[in-house]
Amino acid sequence: MKLYDQDLLDTLTDGFISIDKNFTIVQVNKVQESIAGLSREDQIGNNLIDLYFSTPETKDSPTIGIYQKVFSQNQSISFSEFYAPLSTWFQVEVHPSEGGIYALFKDITNKKIHESLYREKENLHVKYADAMPQMAFISDEKGNITYFNSRHYAYFGLAPNDQIGWKWKSQSMHHPEDLERTIKRWSHSLSTGEDYSIEYRLRRHDGEFRWHLGRAVPIRDRNGKILQWFGTNTDIHENKLREQELRQKTSELEKQEAQYKGIFETANDAFMIFDEDGILVEANPACCNMHGYPYEEMIGLTGTDFVHPGDIGKFVKFVIDVQNGKRFNVSARHVRKNGEPFFIDVVGSPILFGGKKHLLAVVRDVSEKEVALKKERKAQENLKNRENEMRALANSIPQLAWMTDSEGWIHWYNDRWYEYTGTSIEEMEGWGWTKVHHPDHVDKIVEFVKDAWNQEKPWELTFPLRRKDGAFRWFLTRAIPIFDSAGNLTRWFGTNTDIHEEKINAQKLEQTGNELKAAVASRDEFLSIASHELKTPLTTLSLQLEILGMQLSSDTPQNELLETVNMTEQQVSRLDKLVSNLLDITRIRSGAANPVFAPFKLEEFTQGIVKQHSFSLEESRLEVKLCFEEEIEVLWDRNQIEQVFVNIILNAGKYAAGSELQILCKRDESFLNLEFKDNGPGIAKEKQSLIFEKYIRATSSRKTSGLGLGLFITKQIVEGHGGQISVKSELGKGTSFHVSIPIRPEPV
Repeated sequence: MKLYDQDLLDTLTDGFISIDKNFTIVQVNKVQESIAGLSREDQIGNNLIDLYFSTPETKDSPTIGIYQKVFSQNQSISFSEFYAPLSTWFQVEVHPSEGGIYALFKDITNKKIHESLYREKENLHVKYADAMPQMAFISDEKGNITYFNSRHYAYFGLAPNDQIGWKWKSQSMHHPEDLERTIKRWSHSLSTGEDYSIEYRLRRHDGEFRWHLGRAVPIRDRNGKILQWFGTNTDIHENKLREQELRQKTSELEKQEAQYKGIFETANDAFMIFDEDGILVEANPACCNMHGYPYEEMIGLTGTDFVHPGDIGKFVKFVIDVQNGKRFNVSARHVRKNGEPFFIDVVGSPILFGGKKHLLAVVRDVSEKEVALKKERKAQENLKNRENEMRALANSIPQLAWMTDSEGWIHWYNDRWYEYTGTSIEEMEGWGWTKVHHPDHVDKIVEFVKDAWNQEKPWELTFPLRRKDGAFRWFLTRAIPIFDSAGNLTRWFGTNTDIHEEKINAQKLEQTGNELKAAVASRDEFLSIASHELKTPLTTLSLQLEILGMQLSSDTPQNELLETVNMTEQQVSRLDKLVSNLLDITRIRSGAANPVFAPFKLEEFTQGIVKQHSFSLEESRLEVKLCFEEEIEVLWDRNQIEQVFVNIILNAGKYAAGSELQILCKRDESFLNLEFKDNGPGIAKEKQSLIFEKYIRATSSRKTSGLGLGLFITKQIVEGHGGQISVKSELGKGTSFHVSIPIRPEPV
């Protein structure tokens, strides 16, 4: 049985008595001695019932039953009692205690006398009720309403004497949802004599329901018998609305607390929440792991339980500073459950937890680092740098972060998400995140994510997200499911990590690889063509020289010797052209092929080229016609332009043998437009965009000689003169090359 401080009990103005479960009196105070007229020694150790409730006038008292009810229900009860042996009314409060109960007695005899006088002046009660600002009523002991004041009738818009008796139950004055519990509560007070108190909605005469606090107290005679009930209805509508608003805000705060709890539980640092007395009331898993305690043992510890004895002063200062609203950071030592000390960095700040002021400490284990820093005497500098890195709990990670419910509905993002996207929670809630995804990716992402929610397994995916300035950057997204102790999925936690530079570099690397593969393929193709093209004239030249040697050692006629020499010269010329093309490619790549401009007349120049290659043109049966509107003097590189004309003309002889080639020339202001038009077999459409590339020939047949460099060199020369070259062709109808060059190009 719990004993209370006797000196403290003796200062009470009410009588005090405590009893154990056997009704044996354990403690009384001086007021109780005075009330009972018995000394403390005469009461303690005696049975309460034998001492106070054994006479005929007290044996039927309900008091013992009320005491037994407090014992059985472990709930406090307050009641008034007329104690006949002392002719005194008492207000009694009975409370459960450890191993028993205790009661407080207050003499209310004068109050009861006044109540009796008040009952004798019921008309005066009515006048008082009518003068009250609230609605008021009086009922008999059975609850039948005998009187409503004028404010009642004004509120409901009823005529006097309406709702008398129990009519109010059927006249819809209460909200339908409140009527049943109102009747039940009123009936309970009538049957028990307890004060009546309830909140309900009453319909005003204009149909609006407003919240009221209904109260009624019994009016008793000097023997405690209920004669009447006096009650009021007080308008609490505005207060009730404020309560509802407060509850809603509280619910929102609880929701936010649940969101932060996810981060709280997954953080690597220890989070410790203390009450204002320095007692630990909450800790995250990292804290328990760091200190080696199970959660149940960790909660309730104080600083002296885990702070190193040499740093207790720092802990005390931490509590004082944070209580005063200051942020606190320090390096200190904690001690694990097994006695092992370790170094920590701690940052503290005041927070509200459970609606009350608490102290938050964020603790990081820096044991290894602290040893190194101590040797180098740089501990303070590093601590200051880390202080600047500490952020609010929800925004302590560098990535974009978010949280969903178990169905995948996103309801929280960290600040970095909003800073990056420039959005708000109203825009992003639920599936609003699709607004910041690239339109080319969003459908596939949504499909993937929906499937991932159903799998309930960690997942990751890369995709671009739109920044607030409209730019898209690549992110690596990871998400993990969070389950409760029963294994039920409760929510998802995810992060978006910026990998834009890595993604772009990977794409560039892939592109470079493809280009290298293409270059190697081009090289192999070139080597294949070059080996064939160089080997053929060399073989022929060797054979011709052998024949020439045989002819010189015999009496071969002069004309046959000349024919062999001519054939040998043709093969040498062919080799010279192949080597010249290779040298031209080298010069173009090295930037050494810049033109040297000099004036010359174009038509005369063209006639000379046709004449120079007449033998080849006759062999290919290609007829060349010149169509120049006028003789025009140009300022071009004569040698390079000669390559252009020769390449196009000889190509026509090679691919359009037996046809006609027209060379048309027309001035267009400062440009000269040339067209080389044949009526040969034409070029396939798919090859027209490729013929100006290196090692590309109009036909892939090895019967057609050449390295596939002529038109590539031609295009480089034309563009080096500030001009352009293009081709139009149709199978079976011929080919036309269009060349447009400034008459006097700007020097490169």
